Amino acid sequence: MPDTPIVPPPGNDNSKTKSVDSGPSGCKLHQRSRLSKILTPLVLFILGVFLGLVAFFVVYPAPETGIPAPNYSSLSINTNAAIYSVVYSVVQTSPGTAELQISIREQFGIAGRSSTALATPTVQVILPLGFTFQNCHFPYCANRPTLYGSIWYKPLTFESGTATAVFPVNSSRFGVNFNGVNAFAAIPEVSYQYRFGLTTPTLLAEYEIPSASSYDWSSFPTAMVSKSAAVWQESIAKGDTAGRVASGVNHARETRDANLTFLAGALLGLGGGAILSAVQEALHPD
Repeated sequence: MPDTPIVPPPGNDNSKTKSVDSGPSGCKLHQRSRLSKILTPLVLFILGVFLGLVAFFVVYPAPETGIPAPNYSSLSINTNAAIYSVVYSVVQTSPGTAELQISIREQFGIAGRSSTALATPTVQVILPLGFTFQNCHFPYCANRPTLYGSIWYKPLTFESGTATAVFPVNSSRFGVNFNGVNAFAAIPEVSYQYRFGLTTPTLLAEYEIPSASSYDWSSFPTAMVSKSAAVWQESIAKGDTAGRVASGVNHARETRDANLTFLAGALLGLGGGAILSAVQEALHPD
């Protein structure tokens, strides 16, 4: 029967299939793929840079360079009789001025007496090289910071058994040095001469040191210590007593810095991994 039409079987309409494949949903999938190819490496790169910045500028502790130990001063005391104690105190009165205060207490009540038979009590201070006095006037004071050390000589006037002499020094940190991990304090050399008496006085050296109680001063233990100051004590024999430097270590700060350094390294590793992944994603083929 030549006049009978030929009907294609259902489900084999290729034109409909092609129209579905090339429709709007295919374009959206392609767009999402391109957006993901750009967005993923960008996010990873930003994350890597952010972790690196946090590690360097927030977590990583500031490097603590080594600090030099300060040199000690020389102190000479001449009295008519033995004394009971010497307090050597350094106070930072302004950013550029340290005030050295020496307070001497007599033992038997005759150190301050003067007559033709008894010489006037005196105290003399020689600063370490590089330091100078303020308000220094000849002949009692001479600034020679590069030669033998600046020197200042003062007579002592005892009132109620105690004489005090004050020496202003041009310095922002005199006799001490500290950086939060290490700290040093210079105990002066003392030359002690007297005419009468047999006592051995006590030297108390006091310095202002931030967080002084946080340091371990086992090399030369402190007599007293607080959050802002430390005091050292030693006996003074007649003649010369050598100066020394006390050193302290803040072990808690050392441990904290070590932990922060480890954490900063871990963050740097994560940041570097994120940046490497961003590069791989950017170079990955479709």
